[in-house]
Amino acid sequence: MQATKIFFSVLLGILAFAMSSCSSTEYRPTDGDCKFVIKKVDGKRQWGMVDSRNMQVEYIPCQYDSIFSVYDAPYNIKDLFVAVKDGKMYAWTYRGKQLLGGKGFTSLVSSEQKAQHNKSVYGGALFHEVQTSDGIMFFYLPLSEIDWVEFGPAECILWGNKTILYKKNEKWGILIRKNFSEITPCIYESVINVGETYFWVKKDGKWFAIDRDNKPIRKPTYLLDKYLKLQSMSGKQFQKEENTALFRKISIEEASYITVNPWRAKYISW
Repeated sequence: MQATKIFFSVLLGILAFAMSSCSSTEYRPTDGDCKFVIKKVDGKRQWGMVDSRNMQVEYIPCQYDSIFSVYDAPYNIKDLFVAVKDGKMYAWTYRGKQLLGGKGFTSLVSSEQKAQHNKSVYGGALFHEVQTSDGIMFFYLPLSEIDWVEFGPAECILWGNKTILYKKNEKWGILIRKNFSEITPCIYESVINVGETYFWVKKDGKWFAIDRDNKPIRKPTYLLDKYLKLQSMSGKQFQKEENTALFRKISIEEASYITVNPWRAKYISW
């Protein structure tokens, strides 16, 4: 009898502890100036994030199944947290801004992991990539900036200094980088950006040249032949030969970016 009383006393103590710990708020440190917070909502532990200096300031609402930082390997993305709910991931900045229009995604590949669907004239992948139900979304945080650059959905992008080549529905289009305004819609089978000045575009198997106002221009076809035969460089080689090569080419799928040596540009045809 005494043993039974002791057993029930211990059991009640365990249940009381469990109930108190589940109903209380739990805090866990992150790699920044925030803390993960766990609350019991409708009988289920839900994750969010608050300011470590003021627990009343909520950055991420307590509505997720889990949250993790992607600051360390393998992602190495600074100032970003990923919250998980019902099998989908959501991107949040460390100051509580939700990225990608709140779209949920099923996979994340960072630029550090050599993302496959974007390249830039700066060398290698510039963007992190996530797979959504609408297609691939691209995003990154420029150095010394607080606002993230976001783009998509698209299938591939080639990011230049002033223009962007992007692929959607198996066709290529051209955008002004500054404000994402359209030079051409995605109607071309291939595109070659020549020095940010004009473009060779291919439609219905035929090549022709257009300017940045989407107006047809006359260019000799031997130039097109030269650019098509020019070997595409790796990002590292593209950067290394910046001051020595007369022409440099970087490509992704059917899109290419050609740069011309600025010191010799006025003496040659391009």
